[in-house]
Amino acid sequence: MKCICSNKMNKQKGQAIVEHIVLWPLMVMLTLGTVQMSLLYRAKSTLNDATFRAAREGSVKNALKDPMRRKLAEAMAPLELKRNPGIGGYAIAVTKSVALNYTLGASNGGGRIDIVSPTQAIFNNFARDSIVLVPCPNRNANCPRDSQFGEARQRVRQIANDNLNVRRATTVRLNSGGQNIDINLQDANLLKIRSHWCYGLEVPFVNKVIYDVLTSIFRTPGPHTRACQRKTVVARAAGSTNIYYIPISSDSIVRMQSPVRCETNPRRPNYRNCANFRV
Repeated sequence: MKCICSNKMNKQKGQAIVEHIVLWPLMVMLTLGTVQMSLLYRAKSTLNDATFRAAREGSVKNALKDPMRRKLAEAMAPLELKRNPGIGGYAIAVTKSVALNYTLGASNGGGRIDIVSPTQAIFNNFARDSIVLVPCPNRNANCPRDSQFGEARQRVRQIANDNLNVRRATTVRLNSGGQNIDINLQDANLLKIRSHWCYGLEVPFVNKVIYDVLTSIFRTPGPHTRACQRKTVVARAAGSTNIYYIPISSDSIVRMQSPVRCETNPRRPNYRNCANFRV
């Protein structure tokens, strides 16, 4: 009796090769995608910490955006620390991150911070004129003559931050961000910020796939997505053809440790058009 098993086995020898050819690219893409998503998770965690640090900086710097932007850029420096983890490498990473944030700006892919609260409407309702002391600019200013460290009096518009436990807690209904909300002085001293950062996808093959998918999903991208797309174009024009930038964001809330002030032209203050409350 002739056995036909060997013939069947010979016919099935090529099946494993075909399956390997079909599955191997999928397994490679899955592996690379896992690596890229791990790096993206690391970047998002770094941004969460950086956003908290920026919010804490703003809480002691009168909710001014410039100190918050710099602190955000400094805290995002670990993402630029690639091969030289020493002190010198970290200093270079901080310089690179700060330059990226300030030179490019939000419109061209740099870091961006938006103050969600307090808004301009909240500031208009709760800010009052106050007299504060600032370092004496010169001898002709209104400074104590007998003091080595003279101080000058200056009138500023700010939301009170001291003795909140004994101040009036009555609420005011106002329109903020298109919504009618009830808010009091304690609520006005809560600083909520939203940070944006353009993260560069670096893992080959999957970076372009993820970028193309996100680009196809957001047919009408927002300003931050457009900024990251422009940054991608600039990077590719400069020779960095393997980096594709996508937007990531984070929120943080802290209680103000200093009065909220209007960031505007100090010579001709316009307290109803503060630069730090613009989105």
